[in-house]
Amino acid sequence: MKTILVCAIVAAAAFSLVVESASGQTTSGQISGQVLDPGNQPIPHATVTLTNQLTNAQRVVTTDDSGAFVFVSVQPGTFSISIAAEAFKTFTKRDLMLTASERLSAGTVHMEIGGITEQVSVVAEVTPVQTVSGERSALIDDKQMETLLVPGRNYEDLSRILPGVVATATVGQDQ
Repeated sequence: MKTILVCAIVAAAAFSLVVESASGQTTSGQISGQVLDPGNQPIPHATVTLTNQLTNAQRVVTTDDSGAFVFVSVQPGTFSISIAAEAFKTFTKRDLMLTASERLSAGTVHMEIGGITEQVSVVAEVTPVQTVSGERSALIDDKQMETLLVPGRNYEDLSRILPGVVATATVGQDQ
């Protein structure tokens, strides 16, 4: 009877550790930005539409009083953002690529004065430095896994090619 009780306690403790470590992992990210007029003043209540370029699924938010907008719990993919505000030209930014757990900034958008029928389109360039937060995320694709040389063929060593990852001294492993 004591053996069953001890096994149940050990199993419950192990399960709680697994649940606790998994709770910090997520596949969704967020996309944020700020909308300003030509005089660098925020544009509140502008309509911001996020569109998944593959599925055409859309989400709509409005900017707050500081002109900021945030789309939370966004699944990875390639997106476009369209911003419309009264007395300003519609602004569109395409090819924003979001990976898992990433906090992507669409940047500060400076709207141009004009009618809503006029549009300004921008194609997003890859941002080499993520400046929104101290968090880091990266993706190692199957081509990299196949072609990169890894000592000992240990797949976990592939994480060392990611920015910000440092090796710590571990007994029994090649450094």
